[in-house]
Amino acid sequence: CFAVVGFVVNEPLISSSCSLPLHFFLKMNQQMARFMCLLSFASLVAQSHGSNTQCPGGFSSCPSNQICCMMKSPDPARVRDGYGCALSGTANYSGCAGGGVFHNSSFPNYGCCCAPGPSLANVSSTLPNVLIIGDSVSAGYITYLQNALDGVANVQHGPNNAGGGNADGSPYGALCGAHFVKTPLYESVDWDLITFNFGLHDKLTGPDDYMNNLKLFHANVSQAVPKAKLLAISTTMWNATVPMTDPLNSYIPPLNQNMELLASEFNIPLLDLLAVQEKCGASCLSCQPHCQPSGYEYLVTNGLLPAIKKLLKELDTSLNVTITKLGCYFPNNMNKQDLS
Repeated sequence: CFAVVGFVVNEPLISSSCSLPLHFFLKMNQQMARFMCLLSFASLVAQSHGSNTQCPGGFSSCPSNQICCMMKSPDPARVRDGYGCALSGTANYSGCAGGGVFHNSSFPNYGCCCAPGPSLANVSSTLPNVLIIGDSVSAGYITYLQNALDGVANVQHGPNNAGGGNADGSPYGALCGAHFVKTPLYESVDWDLITFNFGLHDKLTGPDDYMNNLKLFHANVSQAVPKAKLLAISTTMWNATVPMTDPLNSYIPPLNQNMELLASEFNIPLLDLLAVQEKCGASCLSCQPHCQPSGYEYLVTNGLLPAIKKLLKELDTSLNVTITKLGCYFPNNMNKQDLS
């Protein structure tokens, strides 16, 4: 659909895909014809497939009550043609990720594109499927986590953005959580384990709003993937070279306290990745907030890997994994203890 600049219509589309009659376009110049074609194409919300609507190009779909919108650079959805889905009433939504904000006078009530999760082709039929939902720090450590769990679990990231904020702050997660766990074609996936974190982008959110956003995110994801095991992850530092009392980091502990409260209320295991980072030492001084390889490797080896292995083992006792006594993992009863 015509949501932002950058989508070029091929000539055959004018005669074959537009809802307006061909003679209507023959009276226009080429540029105007393309514009009207896209506008018509979008107003009918493209081609319907059941309750979903296929976006131009055919590589993504949206629920029929939403519109297709091109994710904007530098944070495009990693799917051919780069389409996300916009919800009605989001024109003035202040919590939209930077790559998802779009403006179009033809759709004045739609303003925030929700990025999709991984393609169905990236889902395993033989291994447990793990979805990592998080900001760009999680996008930084996912390669190390995938390598560590190679042959044990299939690890993917949602939303499957090419960069930037990814899941961004909690307002974006509250709005778009159900999209993060779907494929670009808005297909459901039976994820076995979903980890999630927010916080680095929530400096201006405030603890109360942060808690409300977490609850909305949890409700939407639980409804979309009711059988998935969840793992909450606390937020790491914005800058590991300064103390937690520094303004760069001081907003984080109250947010992490609310993540703990959410985990306790809904019986969700919690990984205190901040506590892992605080034990890291020199290897994590590069985390500002993104880490050098040594920092990501430490977070994975000493926190993410043992916690995820433990939960996968709980889901399938026959799984052949060795769980090391590393990291800070809170079981459902919230008593802090090391993994064992």
